[in-house]
Amino acid sequence: MTQSLIEKITGKKTIIVQENERMIASYQGRVLGFYSSGVHSLPNRDHSLEYTIYDLNQPVFSSDLEKIIRRKMPRELERHVFIIVANDNEICIIKNGISVYEVLMPNTERLLWKDAGEWSIQKNVIPNDYRMDAKVVKQFGLEQHVLSITTNENEVCIIRNGNLVYDVLSSNKECLLWKDGEDWSLEKLIIPDDCRVDNKVAKQLVVSKKASLLVTSTIESYEKGILRIDGIIYPPLEAGTYYFWNIAVNLTVKKIDLRRQTLDITGQELLTRDRVTIRINLTADYTVEDPMMAVSVVKDYQAALYNTLQLTFRKTLGEMSLDQILDRKFAIGDETMAMVRAEMKSIGLEVHNIDLKDVILPGEMRDIFNQVVAAEKQAEANVIRRREETNATRSLLNTAKVMADNPIMLRLKELESLEAIAAKVDHLTVHNGTEGLMNDLVKLRSGK
Repeated sequence: MTQSLIEKITGKKTIIVQENERMIASYQGRVLGFYSSGVHSLPNRDHSLEYTIYDLNQPVFSSDLEKIIRRKMPRELERHVFIIVANDNEICIIKNGISVYEVLMPNTERLLWKDAGEWSIQKNVIPNDYRMDAKVVKQFGLEQHVLSITTNENEVCIIRNGNLVYDVLSSNKECLLWKDGEDWSLEKLIIPDDCRVDNKVAKQLVVSKKASLLVTSTIESYEKGILRIDGIIYPPLEAGTYYFWNIAVNLTVKKIDLRRQTLDITGQELLTRDRVTIRINLTADYTVEDPMMAVSVVKDYQAALYNTLQLTFRKTLGEMSLDQILDRKFAIGDETMAMVRAEMKSIGLEVHNIDLKDVILPGEMRDIFNQVVAAEKQAEANVIRRREETNATRSLLNTAKVMADNPIMLRLKELESLEAIAAKVDHLTVHNGTEGLMNDLVKLRSGK
C-alpha cells in the first residue's frame, strides 16, 4: 500500500529485474531502452508505462518494438542483442560455448540476448553444386539438413532437382547434398553388362545438359556397330542411335560399312621369273559379310585383305615371265580370285572382283620394248608396202596384155589420155590426125 502511494505521489513505478532477466520499457509510446538486472524507477504518471521482462533462459530475442528499436536506437540493440545473419548460400553454426545451439539456414536471421550465453558463430558457404563435406555435416550435426546418397556395385543414381537431371552418381559412390529449399528426387538404375542407357533417360540427360555422362553412337542403315567393353565383344548393333553410360570402362563402338568397297594397291614392286623388276597396280572389290568375324579374327580386316592380295600377286607373278604377264594381264585377276576369296572368307569378307590394272616397266626396259614394237610395226608396214607394189605391177601387166590383144581397147585408152590432157590446156594442136597420136610428136601451144 505504501509502495503504491509513493508511486502515485512521485508518478514513477519501481520494477525489479532479476539476474537472469532483461527488460524493455516504453513510456507514452516512446521506447525508453533496455534494462539489466536491478531496481529501476520508471515514469508512469498517466499509467502509460509499458514494459516486457525477458527470461535469459529463452535466449532468442523477440519484441513487438523490434522495428522501432532497430530504427531509433541501433547501438543500444547491438549492445544487448547478438544479431546473426545467414546470407544466400550460407549457413551459420551458432555455438553456446562448445555446444552447437542452432544451425541457421540461408537467408535467415536470428537475434539472441548476449547475456544469455557465450555466443560464437561459424559460417559455412554452401557450394554451388550443393555437395556438403561429410566432416562438416558430422561435426555440426547437420544430418537432418542433407540428403545422403550411396550407390552399390553396378548401380547408378540419377539425381533430379525438380524436373531437371542434376547429376548421375556412378557405382560405389557416396554423396551428401544440401536439401533445405531444394526439390531433390532420386532414381537408382542397375547398369547392364553392355552399359546401355534407355533412350528416354538419355534424352532427359541431354536436355539437362548432362550429355557428358553419355557415350553416343549413331549407326547408319548401311552399317553394323560392334560394341566392345573391356575387351568383350557384344552382338552387332543395328541401325539407330545408341546411348551408353560414360563410366570407368573401356567402351568403343566400331562401325562396319556393309556396302561394296574398293581397295587399291599401288606401286608394288616385284621380280618376274626372268628377273625383270616391274611395278603393278591392283584393285579389289569386297563386302563385309560377317562383321563379328571381321573384327574378332583379325585386328584390321582391310589390312589383312591388303596383305593377302599383295602376297598372292607376288607369288603368282614371280613364277611368270614378263611376256607371260603381259599376255595374260587381264586373266591373272581371275586366276588369283579363288585363293584370295577362300582366305578372306575365313575372316568374314566376300571378295567380288580382283583386277590387275597396270604393269609398269622400268625406264630402260620400256625403251627396249618400244624399240621392239616399233621394229615390228615397221616390218609389218614394209610387208604391206611390198604386197601393194606387187599387186600394182601385176595389175599393169594384165592391162598391157589386154591392150596388146585388143586394138580397140588401146584406142579407147588413147582417147581417155587425150581427154585428160585436153582438160588441162587452153589449145591443143594435133598433126597427122589421131592415128599418129601415140607415135608422133604432139605439140601443145598455149594461146596468148
